Amino acid sequence: MRILIILLLEVLYFTDVKSQETIEVDFLFNNENISLNKSYSFQNDSISFSKIMFYIGYEHHEEIVYQLLDIQNKTSLELPESVNNRSVFFIGVDSLTNVSGAMGGDLDPSKGMYWAWQSGFINVKIEGVYKGCKTRKNKFQYHLGGYQKPNVTFQEIILPTDKLSQINLNLTNFIKEAINNNWCEIMTPSNEAVQLSKTLTKGLNFIQ
Repeated sequence: MRILIILLLEVLYFTDVKSQETIEVDFLFNNENISLNKSYSFQNDSISFSKIMFYIGYEHHEEIVYQLLDIQNKTSLELPESVNNRSVFFIGVDSLTNVSGAMGGDLDPSKGMYWAWQSGFINVKIEGVYKGCKTRKNKFQYHLGGYQKPNVTFQEIILPTDKLSQINLNLTNFIKEAINNNWCEIMTPSNEAVQLSKTLTKGLNFIQ
């Protein structure tokens, strides 16, 4: 009995430690957690999301490590607690990595986030359906990338000094700007991709 209690306490301890070792990332729309293919009210109509993926980078041993966040993979939405020891992190892939060609791990082309060496990596993929989009099946597709001037979409984010427990990314203003400008498809490096990349970062909310 005593051994069982000790084992139970150890499990509870390591579970608690593990829960403190990561920073959770959540996606929001209208301040509501996003679930794929769920309808949300938007401009007297409804909108749904089918894909949300993007690269986040942070420094580790003087190198930038890239992690692919994918709403379909909950494990990918956990950042290491060591991010709290950094002053900045990045959305997207930097130019040096882009010119280095396709790589392995989260940067592997099989992840579907790499165009070609001329255009490089897709930093952000957001897809879904909105009836106001005059596209095939009313789909919207935002594949944001570009590492060469004037279409650099790589974004640097200054982190708060206090320790983080969660990062929320609210897509409401991102979608409003895109739809109100009649941008339902952005699939190549462009000025529009740069604008939306900047708007995306403004939807970040850091929870301590």
